Amino acid sequence: MRIALQLVIFVVLFSSSFAFAQLSTLSDEGISINGDSVSRDYETKSVIGEGHVEIGMGDQKLSCDKAIVNLKKNEVVAQGNVLLVSTMTTIQGSKITYNFKSKLAKIENGFVESGQVVFEGKRVEKTGENTYVVEDANFTSCTTCPPAWSFSGSKINAEVGGYAYIKYPVLRVADFPVFFLPMILIPLKSTRQTGLLVPELEISKQGGV
Repeated sequence: MRIALQLVIFVVLFSSSFAFAQLSTLSDEGISINGDSVSRDYETKSVIGEGHVEIGMGDQKLSCDKAIVNLKKNEVVAQGNVLLVSTMTTIQGSKITYNFKSKLAKIENGFVESGQVVFEGKRVEKTGENTYVVEDANFTSCTTCPPAWSFSGSKINAEVGGYAYIKYPVLRVADFPVFFLPMILIPLKSTRQTGLLVPELEISKQGGV
C-alpha cells in the first residue's frame, strides 16, 4: 500500500512538471511564447504570458512583463518594460499593441531607434513598414546621452530611411531651446549626413541683405 501511494505521488508530480514544461513554450502560426507563467484561453483563442515574457515572431523579438497574444486578431498587447527588436529598429515603451500580420503598432511612452536616428513621444503609432506618427515628440541623430542637440515638436511624421516632418519644432542644444519654426523637414538616414548647413550672407537689389 505504501509503495502504491508513493508511485501515485510520483506520477502526479511527473505529470504536473510535464504540463508546466508544455505551458512554458507554446507556438501557433509561427509565434513562440515563453514566460514564467503561460496559459491558454481556448474560448478567445488567446495565450497569456506573465513574468519575463519573450515572444518570437519571425525576425522580430518582443520581451515584456506581461503579454496577451490574440490569435484571432493576430495581435499582441504587451505591457511593462516592452522591447520590440527587428532588423531595422529597436522599439521600447510602457505598452504596445502590435499586429504581427500587418506589423502596425501603437506604443505608449514610445522610444524608436534606427542606427543613429532616435525619436520618442508619449504616443507613437507605427503606420507602415518604416513610417511612424509621433505625438509630443523629440527627435535627434546625436548618440550622446543626453543628446547635444534635439528637436521637440507637437507631432512628427517620420519615415526611417527617409525624412521626418516635424510640426512646430523647437531646436534644443543641451536641452536649451534655441529657436522655433512652424515646420521643418529633416533626413532620417541611418548613416551620418549633414543636417544643418552654415548660412551665407548675400545681397540683392530687390531683397537687400
